[in-house]
Amino acid sequence: MRNIVCLILFSTALRASGQTTLYTSSYGKGTKCSKEHPCSLYAAKEQVRRMVSSMSGDIVVILTGGTYFLDSPLEFGPDDGGKNGYQVIYTTYDGGQSAISGGLPITGWSAVGNGIYQAKYEGPGFRQLYVNGKRATRARSPNRSDDQGFGPYYRYNGLDTQAKRIRIDRKEIVNLERLGNLETVIKHHWDQGRYRIDSMEEQGDQIWINFKEPETSIDQWQQGCCPGWSVGQSFYFEGSFELLDAPGEWFLDETLGLVYYYPRPDEKIENIHVIAPTRDVLLAIDGASYLTFKGLVFECTNWDMPNEARIGVQSGWRRNYERPFIPGGIQLANAHHIQFTNNIIRFFGGTGIEFAHSSHDNVIEGNLLIDIASNGIQIYTDILNSLPDSIHECRNDSIVNNYITRVAQDYTGGAGINVTFSNGIVIENNEVFDLPYTGISIGWGWTDNTTNLKNNLVRYNNIHHVMQLHDDGGGIYSLSNSPNTIYSHNYIHHIVKSQWAEEWPIAGIYLDNGSSGILVEYNVVDAPRAFSAWNEPNHGNTIRHNWHFPENQIVVRPENKLEDNFSISSDTWPRSALDIQTKVGPNFPMPVVDESSLLTPIRNNRHSSKRKKNGKIAN
Repeated sequence: MRNIVCLILFSTALRASGQTTLYTSSYGKGTKCSKEHPCSLYAAKEQVRRMVSSMSGDIVVILTGGTYFLDSPLEFGPDDGGKNGYQVIYTTYDGGQSAISGGLPITGWSAVGNGIYQAKYEGPGFRQLYVNGKRATRARSPNRSDDQGFGPYYRYNGLDTQAKRIRIDRKEIVNLERLGNLETVIKHHWDQGRYRIDSMEEQGDQIWINFKEPETSIDQWQQGCCPGWSVGQSFYFEGSFELLDAPGEWFLDETLGLVYYYPRPDEKIENIHVIAPTRDVLLAIDGASYLTFKGLVFECTNWDMPNEARIGVQSGWRRNYERPFIPGGIQLANAHHIQFTNNIIRFFGGTGIEFAHSSHDNVIEGNLLIDIASNGIQIYTDILNSLPDSIHECRNDSIVNNYITRVAQDYTGGAGINVTFSNGIVIENNEVFDLPYTGISIGWGWTDNTTNLKNNLVRYNNIHHVMQLHDDGGGIYSLSNSPNTIYSHNYIHHIVKSQWAEEWPIAGIYLDNGSSGILVEYNVVDAPRAFSAWNEPNHGNTIRHNWHFPENQIVVRPENKLEDNFSISSDTWPRSALDIQTKVGPNFPMPVVDESSLLTPIRNNRHSSKRKKNGKIAN
């Protein structure tokens, strides 16, 4: 009902006096921006810039149906948002679907044998490929057959932290004449590292693998913590033509300028629709305010920085980079009163939506985020400054009524929602599911010192089928001192430990190092460890009035309060717990992408796979 009311109000606003409406088309020309003569999206943005200073009503930019392939990011500054109490609204036409894409269609496929096809490609490098609206698999070994834990995997059986190398069984690697940038992708407890192979040394039926720089220098190469090495960790090889041997796999040879693809049984090469992501950023919002993006599809962003090594630490953070978090395809900084409403955000090669410093009072509501390479939503990335002044902090943002699923698909240590230092964030009525690691992560720093992390509210979220690969995480995971923070009325369930996980715990609600000042109440939890609050420092938290099953462990330090929780003796939740379950998650069905309305006929599209390489956006 709430969304129906919003639609009625939106329709009424379109007819309101003083409002200006501009129309765009994926083939738009000129500057009229009328329904009869639509302009390009870039031209409409320039028209808006000339109008905002004298706004007497909302300015609505309507994208007519189809896919808008971007030549460059859409950049919004102080002169592109609403003024005089009005909004600038970008939306779709008459309930249809319009997509803003950073992708590039690839055509002209020819057979090369063994079921494999090739096409010429002269654009920038990429690490994902989408065929008929589905993600294809970058060539790997062993071949992937598990869409939950992304397995199967091998396990290395030897480790030399001094020489910085691992040992594997000889049978686990094919006879590779060209190592190139072949990667060994290793799961370390709660994160993932990607290490390019430099050389191999055979010792009977064993092989020692040596890695390239900078992998060997930026990784701490220690057993145990951070996230640490341990004999028996799972891994796979990725990124070589020699591994291309299963339907649905692909490989890009940048040297030869060729893309290879092995079609799935239900795909015909003459009518497949192949998109490679080539733009790192779709929207770059810096200094703007009062902008709304409503009912759109944002898709196909790129991020090929891992070609130079990616050693993960936690939740999309990587070592030894000036910008440590994996960047978002939608970026906000110095922005306020920005709204993303009822959009579909999919096929992103890095993080989905990223709010950086000095952003406040922004709303992400009613969206579907699906098939994202790293974090779904990232709030406040300046982890080097845990105490910004009030002007530069992120505060009073809302993440409400969203579906967040199948994120961290490439960099599996990512979270559905990751918040570092934030003041007054509200995360409620979201459904977060099908993730390899943590659902919602709040906090940073591993410290009980005072920071800008405070006054945060996480409630009425439906979190399930997370932790499908890693260990040492949970449905809701927190770090550091967070006074006046509440986790309440969440339903956290269907969490089981993966066969590829290691020995560290998995919890429904996990209060990790530094956690203090947090109230955990009225949550319904079914996880191997219902509540964990043990790693020091860890004090001043209250865990009360929650429901869990007897087999769900509770491990809490005595410096915290654990009181009046309910251990359910049967398989049926009591009415009070069932009542909470009925109130969690979004209040509308999950959106569905209508592929037929988005796929622009290739013969009419002015883009081709021969687009020249362009300058890279800073990583």
